[in-house]
Amino acid sequence: MTRLIRSIAVLALVAAGLWVALLNQAPPIQNDSVSYAYNGRYVTDRVAQALPGHSEAGGTANPLIHPISQADPRWLPSPERSIFYSMLAYLGYATSSFWITALIQSCLFVYVCRLLLVRGLRLTPVTAFVTLCAVLATSAASFYVCSIMPDIFTGILIVSLALLLIFKDLIGRGAVTLVFLIAAFSVLSHATNLLLTVAVLLLVPFALRRRRSNRTRTRPSPSAWSRALILLLLIGVGFGGDLLYRTAIRNATGIEPIRAPFITARLLADGPGYAFLKDGCASRPFVVCDYLSRMPISDDTFLWSTDPARGVYMTVDQATRKQLSDEQIPLALAEVGHNPAAQILASARNAAVLFGKFGLGAFDIERTHDSVQSFLDEGLPDNHIAVQDAALTTHGSWLHLAGAFFLVVYLLSMASALLVLLFWRRIATSLGLDRSDASRWFRFVLLTVYATVANAVICGTLSGSYSRYQGRLSWVPVLTFWALVTFALFRQLRDQRNALVLNGAVTKP
Repeated sequence: MTRLIRSIAVLALVAAGLWVALLNQAPPIQNDSVSYAYNGRYVTDRVAQALPGHSEAGGTANPLIHPISQADPRWLPSPERSIFYSMLAYLGYATSSFWITALIQSCLFVYVCRLLLVRGLRLTPVTAFVTLCAVLATSAASFYVCSIMPDIFTGILIVSLALLLIFKDLIGRGAVTLVFLIAAFSVLSHATNLLLTVAVLLLVPFALRRRRSNRTRTRPSPSAWSRALILLLLIGVGFGGDLLYRTAIRNATGIEPIRAPFITARLLADGPGYAFLKDGCASRPFVVCDYLSRMPISDDTFLWSTDPARGVYMTVDQATRKQLSDEQIPLALAEVGHNPAAQILASARNAAVLFGKFGLGAFDIERTHDSVQSFLDEGLPDNHIAVQDAALTTHGSWLHLAGAFFLVVYLLSMASALLVLLFWRRIATSLGLDRSDASRWFRFVLLTVYATVANAVICGTLSGSYSRYQGRLSWVPVLTFWALVTFALFRQLRDQRNALVLNGAVTKP
């Protein structure tokens, strides 16, 4: 009976993770959802064409194949959109319902979070259930769980890293293997997740450092080396996946995938990059110098505008795009070397803005109507057009209010986490934690704070200050906050009950 109740509770949590989609009548679709589904559709078609039963004449003998136009640039895979997540997005597209994609994301979210709470932090199943319900009610977790975007996997990656690096010896070998696979998929889902894993790797030297205690040197423990190995394996998976993707596309199409020059766009939008080009183009001409007359412009305008008088990347041919992409790193190194203080200050300002920038504007379908409507018209059944009249994503004012509420909770959770780190010894003593559990709790809170700040630095430095970049993991500090609150509350209730039992006021069941 206990197992049945727990199974029902887990299913209830999965359903609760989908509350936004349930209230919205469908999983939210954003502009970039289009790119991910198209990428997945392209790869699936290429694979299906190689399977037996494909007719070259008709092209549709295999039921997996969709009649697509190879000449249409929309069907060409984009390196900026993870092909691995694209396959998950395409699973929903191919089944004519994005519910399956949202359901898988909700299951993964609940699995890693519940595993962390029950086995890692040693909360009771009831406490873990209450904690996750509180997280889903006071954060934007459900928005990102339901969204046909890889954003939820940034937070899932942080929780998975906590399980692998801090609680590995508590969750069992089978769970370690499954969590590693989830973390690997998370790394492959977005380039910034790979960079976030690299940022976490920078903490390893502190775990491996030798300490002096009573004039005795202690060597790094095997567990410290295993943590470094796990991170290196995940980073290898990330780079290997990108290499595999590029090789496969090049062999299948003869076209070298080109990654958009995000770094160049960011440097120019920040200001120091533009000032450097005005002075440095004469001595060291970069390709981007040919378009200096169109600047200063924002990074979005540089990358995506098709106006030949203002945009750059989308207005040039493939060869020039390749040159713009290839010169990103040399340009960044030259610009930072020219005026490091100005660029560091600009990047720090971007990170600070992004850290506190949060909203749900990306879920307002009225702002993305044309792109999403075109996507729906391309192949989804008519019932999906009802998304345009959904309950949540056509009410921008409601989304703004919800976003403001979630922002306040997120900032309070981060402030609470910092206070917990500052006064942890006193808190651990009041909670009655032994040394081992206190150490694990401290490292978990520290990882949460570090990863949240690192995400703001990475995204603020390499891309624009878009609210979804920080919003996608804003639920992780909230999870940490509620885990501490419910743990302390339920422990206090338990202690009070035990005291009553000892005094004879309550009969022990």
